[in-house]
Amino acid sequence: MAKFYNIANLIDKDYENNDYLSINDSEVDNTLSNYLNEHDEVNTGDILFIGSTYETRQYYGFIMVDKRNGIRWINSEQGIYLPFEESEFKDYLSKNQIKYKELFNSLPKYFSELSGLTYEKEEVAEDYFKNGLW
Repeated sequence: MAKFYNIANLIDKDYENNDYLSINDSEVDNTLSNYLNEHDEVNTGDILFIGSTYETRQYYGFIMVDKRNGIRWINSEQGIYLPFEESEFKDYLSKNQIKYKELFNSLPKYFSELSGLTYEKEEVAEDYFKNGLW
């Protein structure tokens, strides 16, 4: 089962005050890479909210972790589409029984809305189910 982590305040200590990332993209990447290296509990397929440097587009702030060959992550314009950005990665998640039903059903309201889940819950469940991810 995939897990959700909100680490925006760890990426940028001012996130809570600003409601967006106030550091540059290379600092975001370095901090995120260090975080993922140091936290073995975060696994491939987990979804993290890291925030976005784009003030009015915090829904860009979701990533999906991929630790299969080093540390990398996948971005999407909406958190609900993360597994579908790369078909090979989606297939890996499905083959390895990484599921998202519990994660999405337990998201706090703010992240459910921000990820797009609130507005497309039935479609999301159907898409994930069809792809063996629900």
